[in-house]
Amino acid sequence: MIRHSRNLFIVEGEIEENFIEQLQSEQIAVLGRIFKFNLMQKKIKITDSITDKKYDKIFCVLDTDKIETNTFDTLKNNLKMLKFSGPIFLCIQNKNFEDELLTLFECNSFSKLCTLLGIKNHTKEDLKAFITKKHFIHKFTSDNIKNYCSRYSEFSSMLIDNGINAKCVTATIFLKLHK
Repeated sequence: MIRHSRNLFIVEGEIEENFIEQLQSEQIAVLGRIFKFNLMQKKIKITDSITDKKYDKIFCVLDTDKIETNTFDTLKNNLKMLKFSGPIFLCIQNKNFEDELLTLFECNSFSKLCTLLGIKNHTKEDLKAFITKKHFIHKFTSDNIKNYCSRYSEFSSMLIDNGINAKCVTATIFLKLHK
């Protein structure tokens, strides 16, 4: 009997949720449940449905643009809660998804990124609206996608400084791209 993998993606917002859904629908990423929850700002409760199952892998996609005084304490407690549900892999976005896109597409401004993606107006707000609702995965190359969440070294050091022993990885851990 073939056993299907049970994975969990914990994402911070609608943009990341849309992106993971697109990766899964195009069979670029492994399948898994997508749960929207900000692990760095909100504490998991024992009654939350996020902890009610066991998973083969838990992929946590984190923004790093809003680090506050208690951010690392909250993250540390949440990771302790999640460790009973399966192995955890942190996918760290440099700031947020929009800033990740700047790097992935080698753009030095949101205006240039909007032009590349075919967005009529060239503001960060228009970009956010587009990537929250639209199907844009066809704009990526496999190299773009492989580099998603690849600049985590600075944040990884901050985790260590705050007593958090967690595995930071690139998106390649959940991708099904041919090598």
